[in-house]
Amino acid sequence: MKLFFLYILFFFSAQLSAQSPGGVSTNLQLWLRADAGTGCFTDGCSVTTWSDQSSNGRNASRSAGTGNLRLSTINYNSVLDVEDVNRTFSTSSLTARTIIYTGQTNTSGRSGCCNGFLGLNGDKGIRQRSDNVDEMRSNGGAADNNDWTKSSTFYQNGYGNSTGNIFNSTDFHIGGGARTSSYTNTFYIGGYYSNRYFDQSTYYGDVMVYSGTLTTTQRKQVESYLALKYGLTLSNTDGGINGDYIASNGTTTSWDATNGAGYHNDVIGIGRDGNTALYQKQSQQTDDLTRLYLSTLSSSNSNNAGTFGGDRQFVVMGHNNEAINSDGSTEFPGGEQIYSRLEREWKITNTAFTGTFSIDITLNTTPVTASHLRVLIDSDGNFSNATVYSPSISISGSTVTITGLSTTMIPSNTTRYLTLASLNATTPLPIELIKFEASKNSNWIDLNWETASEINNDYFVVEKSIDSKEWSQVITLAGAGNSSTKNEYSEIDLNPYIGISYYRLKQMDYNESLPIQTL
Repeated sequence: MKLFFLYILFFFSAQLSAQSPGGVSTNLQLWLRADAGTGCFTDGCSVTTWSDQSSNGRNASRSAGTGNLRLSTINYNSVLDVEDVNRTFSTSSLTARTIIYTGQTNTSGRSGCCNGFLGLNGDKGIRQRSDNVDEMRSNGGAADNNDWTKSSTFYQNGYGNSTGNIFNSTDFHIGGGARTSSYTNTFYIGGYYSNRYFDQSTYYGDVMVYSGTLTTTQRKQVESYLALKYGLTLSNTDGGINGDYIASNGTTTSWDATNGAGYHNDVIGIGRDGNTALYQKQSQQTDDLTRLYLSTLSSSNSNNAGTFGGDRQFVVMGHNNEAINSDGSTEFPGGEQIYSRLEREWKITNTAFTGTFSIDITLNTTPVTASHLRVLIDSDGNFSNATVYSPSISISGSTVTITGLSTTMIPSNTTRYLTLASLNATTPLPIELIKFEASKNSNWIDLNWETASEINNDYFVVEKSIDSKEWSQVITLAGAGNSSTKNEYSEIDLNPYIGISYYRLKQMDYNESLPIQTL
């Protein structure tokens, strides 16, 4: 499953409301939210009416059948499942110029039409269409341009008319549908006509329609609201403010993408912004390797018991895209008895936040010991002079939880850089192993392995077993000591067991040993 959010452009007139997407209320015609206005609060419950949150009263409804609410589906927030022709919502009296929505689907699954989902192939991103000019800005991959090609009967991205001009029609779709004579100034959400629908689960979070185009700042406000709520990373490809996250006042920047641009990966955040109804108390990367949250992580954002002390408070983080293990870096303070540190670094921006928060980090290593770990925090990303902290750290499996990160460590209205270090040889894994292979060759076994890096590696031991319980030594081979380059090793077992054998590779540190892979 992939995430995206998408722009399409069209024609409309407006009313103001107390809250609006990104605080942008001018020309707002329709605002649907799966976390409000469904009258449904349990997973899988049926929804027939989706109430408009813009105060314009343009509620979307089903004439037959229902949509299903899915709790905590995208970044711990609810979505509405509208997967086929029997679950289409519609609302009338719209003349749209700008449509924005968030959603999630598989990379294929539209029946009777095109592959992919509205030109995004399931990838997360933003697309804007204006006067037949397409623009793609996405961290998720290239667009499937076929899904944006006009035909004589319908737009392949799921809306259109027989004339092939989007500005001549006030009848339009998101989620599949062909132009027919039965269009009556209606906005359809989900499949509508014949076999033009998604036959696999398609989820909608926020859907909003404006009667005019948005300014650059307004667009950025809406994008930031959606990105923080649904755990999406804004594209920073074009530089400038494109990757920035800004609050509903249009001036407060909670994430500056050009400040440490190399950390603009898997950006997630928590925050409160009253003008835009944002109250995100927990967030996770799409792959769930990192989580950021108030209080105690809950099954859903709404169930998280944490609170913000004031409005327009945010904590936003991204990473440098390096490995979540040790590759031999020695960039850490001396005299602190630090043995190793993660290559992965996180940039964290605190905007007006005065409380405490927690982070979960899932390591690409064997289980580690919490008491061995320390948190390094630095102001410029060079950890040679970082401050070493020992906050509350716990471990479940390979997931490390750092609890109670405060303004002492990351002060309000500052940006800091964080990584994890160990005082012990076994935490994190001091060797990055690329491969370990054992293969039969005539009457012996060839043993081959490669490392990407090594720290304090005295020598290797290869052991074998017939039952994976009792082990005997096969060979020993000197290691590279400390190395940040690839090393290849080869040896032979001249006396293999008959039948199935197990082989185990151990790294012998200058102080102690560590099994690193078993075959």
